[in-house]
Order: sequence, then structure tokens, then C-alpha cells
Amino acid sequence: MKILKMYAALALCLALILSFAACSKKGDNGKNPGDSDTPAADTTVTTEGIVYKDGETLGGNGENGEKSDFVFTVTGGKLAVTDYTGADKKVSVPATFQGMAVAGIGELAFDGCENIEAVTLPEGIIYIDPQAFRYCKSLNEISLPASLTDIADDAFLYCAKMKTVKVAKDSQSFCTVDGVLFSKDEKVLEFFPNCVGGRDYPMPEKTEKIGGGAFRSSDRLEQITLNEGLVEIGADAFNSCMKLTKIVIPDTVTTIGDSAFWGCKGLTEIVLPSSLTKISDKMLYGCSAMSDITIPESVTAIGAEAFSNCKSIKTLSLPTGLTSIASGAFSYCSALETMTLPAGITVIDTRVFKDCNALMSISFLGEVTTIGELAFDNCQLLQNFTLPQSVTTIGKRAFCGCFCIRKLTVGENVTEIGIAAFLGCGNIDDAMENENIALDYEGFTLKCTEGSYADTYAQENGITVEY
Repeated sequence: MKILKMYAALALCLALILSFAACSKKGDNGKNPGDSDTPAADTTVTTEGIVYKDGETLGGNGENGEKSDFVFTVTGGKLAVTDYTGADKKVSVPATFQGMAVAGIGELAFDGCENIEAVTLPEGIIYIDPQAFRYCKSLNEISLPASLTDIADDAFLYCAKMKTVKVAKDSQSFCTVDGVLFSKDEKVLEFFPNCVGGRDYPMPEKTEKIGGGAFRSSDRLEQITLNEGLVEIGADAFNSCMKLTKIVIPDTVTTIGDSAFWGCKGLTEIVLPSSLTKISDKMLYGCSAMSDITIPESVTAIGAEAFSNCKSIKTLSLPTGLTSIASGAFSYCSALETMTLPAGITVIDTRVFKDCNALMSISFLGEVTTIGELAFDNCQLLQNFTLPQSVTTIGKRAFCGCFCIRKLTVGENVTEIGIAAFLGCGNIDDAMENENIALDYEGFTLKCTEGSYADTYAQENGITVEY
């Protein structure tokens, strides 16, 4: 009996010790350290108490609950529509799903849904991501709720039949003016439906900004009158407006975004504002019908591929205050014949004149130090000329394929010449006879100072030298 009592006492002591140890690891509220009343930052709790991680998908085939034609992605406690698998012509997005609010339409959510003709978005939708309705080729009507505050650029890209945008009357963010979507204060033109109005569009007087991609791929627009007071034209604003023929930009405009007139193949005339300081990247890329353009004296920089593939421009005068020309700025301008670079240009960037097949002469008014890689690549008619004494670097393939250059004069300050910099120069005879052109140095002479870096380069590459 005494032994049994002793064992019982020992068991009681052990239980007390374990209980005390467990309590000592918890806080004042009885929870273990790190416990919280809310889930971790990367999880979301539905009203039914089910926990889902951010990035987890719902709907669709029903792996995480109900089946749906919509696929949703959990984001910060709410849902975004990220895919649609249905075939309905009229689509109404649900306001909630499995207890969570639907707050947005994700990027490419309805991409390629060619059957959809009308979409209604519910109250509670806050944003529409880029290209959310891309290639909805039959979409002609969309209804936007008052809760919507953000519509990304190109949200309705390639919706060629879009005609009607309905905005909730109590919206504080958007409105429509003659069928065109504007910001509530009518200062920003957000989206121009392809099938609104006729072929001419007069911009309302209140407009201060044309949003990114606002007119993109409009296949009806031929003329547009921009209002005095307009300040900014967004990126891709008129991208691929194939039938647009002429545009006069008022002097109140100070900014024109990248690719603003990209691929406007019917554009024959554009008047740029005197207030513009930069020709942005790809701004007029592929405007193949444009034969003449005046760049304002206010411009100091020309962006990458700004005039690339403008195949009808023969001459172009650059402003005297220009200080930079970015990569590929005039590449593939196959009709360009002459060019004079102003004094402020010290670097000819990569591919600036690549494949300017008609370019015969180039003049340097300033102290150019660098001829970039492929700068004059395949300028087949470029004639003999002298590089400025200030040049120190000639990049790889800088004059490759310039068949008509039989002699090039290089100064003694050159300290670097890239691989194949002059390959194919002087091969005009092969080119004229329409034979397979040998890309070598036969017929080419490099005129330089004896003992200079250029002299050494020529000797190492089997190039004829003249001192």
C-alpha cells in the first residue's frame, strides 16, 4: 500500500511539473509566442473561416470549392478574375465568390474571348488590369460600376467592335462624353471605342491628357483635331491607327509618350509642338508614308528607334541644340540620303543609321568621340569620308557592309576598333555585279597615322593602309 501511495505521489508531481512548464511558454493571454488573432500576411480567411493563401486560385474546375466559368486569384483578402472559360455572349461578373469580394479584373483575364458581346462589372470592382479584355473581338458594350477607380492602359486592346461604354451615374472616377470614356473631371481621355462616331474626332476643350493606348488600333479614325490646352499624349496613344493621315499637335503639349504614333502607316503629315524637348522612344516608328517632318528647335534628345522604319523620309534637319540620339533612332530609314549631326552630338549610338541603304553622306559639326556598334551597318551607298579627329572608339561592325566606302580616314586619337568594324567596305564591284558579295577588305583602304592604333589594327586584319 505504501508503495502504491508513493507512485501516486510521484505521478502527481510529474503532472504538476509538466503543467507549469507548458504555462510558462505562453503569454498573458494563454497563447504561445507568435500566435495571432489574424492569419499570416500571405493568407486570407473567408467568411466561412476557410484559409486561402495569396496567389491561390478558386473557381474553374472547382479544385478549391465551387465550380465556375470564372477563375479567381486570391489577392490581399479579395479576389481578382484571372480567366474566363465560359461561352456566354453576355457576361456578368459576380460580386462575390465563396464568401470573398471580387475586387478586380486581372491582366488578360478575358483574353481571346471572341464570343463575348457584352460585359457587366458589379459594384465592388476597383480596378481593371492591362489587356484584361484583349482580343474580345465581338465585345461591343461594357458597363462599369461606381466603385471602379483604375483602368489600366490597353485594358480593351483590339476590341474592334467596341461601341458603348456605360458608366454608373454616381461614379466619382469616370464619365462618358459623346460615347468616349473620360476621367470624371473630363481632363483625361481614357479610352476611345473603335466604333464611336465617324472618321473625324474633335477633342473636347477640357482635355489635358490623352491616356496611354487611348486610340490604339482604331481602324476608322482618319483625322483628329487636338485642342489648345492639351498637355500630354500618353504612350501608345495612337499606336497602329493605320488610317490616320494628318495630325497637328498644339504648342501646349510638352510630353509625347513612347510609341505614341507607332505603326501609323497612313500618316503623311505631323506637326510637332514647339514646346517639345524629346522625341520619345519609337514615337514615329514605322510611319512609312511620312516623307517630311520638321523637328522643333526645342528638341534636345531623340529616343531609341524614334524614326526607325520611316521608309519615305529622304532628308531630315536636326535641331542645333540636339545633344543625344539613342540607339536605332534612324535605323531602316531606307530613303534617307543625307544627314548633318549638330555640334552637341558626341556619341553616335548603336544602330543609329543601320540599314539606311540610301544614305550617301554624313557630316559632323561637333567633336564626336564614339561611333557605336553597328552604327552605319549596311549603309550601302555611304561614300568616302573623314572621321573627326576627336573619335576615340569605333564599335563592332560599325561600318560593316558599307560597300561604297573605298577609303576611310581615321585620326590618331582612336584607341579602340571593334571586330569587323570595316568588313565589306570597298566591295562595291561585287555588289554592282550582283554576285555573292564577299565580306572582306578587298578594295578598302584605311588612311591613318603610321604607328597609330588604327595602323596596327589594319595590319592585323589585312587591311590596306595609306599614311
